[in-house]
Amino acid sequence: MRLNISFKNDHIVLPVRYKHLIQGWIYSNFSEDGFGKFIHDEGYSCEGRKYKMFVFSDLLGELEIHDGLAIFKKKVRLEIASCSEEFIKLIYKNLLSKQSITLDHQILDIDRVSISNEIPYFEGERDFLLASISPITAYRMKDSRFEYYAPGSKEFEEICLQNLERKNSALYKQGTVEFSIKEVLKSKKRIVYFKNTFYVAYRCVLKVRADHRAIHLIMNTGLSSKGSAGLGMVKLLHE
Repeated sequence: MRLNISFKNDHIVLPVRYKHLIQGWIYSNFSEDGFGKFIHDEGYSCEGRKYKMFVFSDLLGELEIHDGLAIFKKKVRLEIASCSEEFIKLIYKNLLSKQSITLDHQILDIDRVSISNEIPYFEGERDFLLASISPITAYRMKDSRFEYYAPGSKEFEEICLQNLERKNSALYKQGTVEFSIKEVLKSKKRIVYFKNTFYVAYRCVLKVRADHRAIHLIMNTGLSSKGSAGLGMVKLLHE
């Protein structure tokens, strides 16, 4: 399930490293016990890894960067997705009762809030054209350091598939996923910071082949890892 938030502001100034601010605001929509505690502290587990099962986009709008600041001079929007309907509906309900949100003392006035429909169920596999709306990172640990892989490499595809398989096991406990990358149409390297940690990531357009469970996980948790840090969110260009 996907939440779309549009803001009225014509001028927004935030630190370039703003992703943790959005994550913090997302968590602030939940109580500190019950479901909120589960999402923040526990999540869904597989093979000793924890998955929060949500993802959010960059702030989407015309952007200039100056002296460590991200300056948005036109209206911006934000997308948040999760496999949990409760997660999205709680944020949606909170937004309906507010006129604005606050990020780093910057007030963002809410214009519109809507929920997007899920991709209808289908049998077998289908081709999809996906465009990232937050950069995608794919890496492995080698000799105590991160080794990153670009779209088009076999490692990038392997890491994306393994991530989907683990998320599937963590969420559903059974079944399989089918996923492959057929073509990389665009790819641009980015360095993305979450607080003081940086990731090598890629803005890209990918033609992929996936079954329904795989595309459901991709659209609602992101492609590859670090979805809850605002990496790997994609939009569907066409089916």
